[in-house]
Amino acid sequence: MILIGSVVVEIGIVGLFIVYLMGQSSFGARASAEAYLGAQAGIDDALIKIVRNKDVDYTSSGSPYSMLVNRAFVKVSIYKDAIDNIPGPPTFSPGKNELYATGSLLNKNRELKAVLNIDPITGQVQVKSIEEIIYSPL
Repeated sequence: MILIGSVVVEIGIVGLFIVYLMGQSSFGARASAEAYLGAQAGIDDALIKIVRNKDVDYTSSGSPYSMLVNRAFVKVSIYKDAIDNIPGPPTFSPGKNELYATGSLLNKNRELKAVLNIDPITGQVQVKSIEEIIYSPL
């Protein structure tokens, strides 16, 4: 009788442990998704700032800046006239802006990079690319 009781208790403990692990994994996935959406909101916010005033000097007017999107903390950096990352000597690229936004929630971080081309005459803003920056674990 005692043997059956201890087996039932063990099965109960293992079941609770499995439920706990399943809850943790779904919670981590949700936190990661919210961090990603926060980073996307940061890119969108920076894009709106650039569209409203293409000539603003962001290094002296608050870049990087932070904001809160739902529960995610977001840090946004805007680099005007960025240096091209092409093989060979670095080249100054007027009209090319790079936006970086990092969304953080709990221990989950997601970072996005957007590259913009801005026509110096018309002021037209063209989004060249938006990509996630993935850091490999050490």
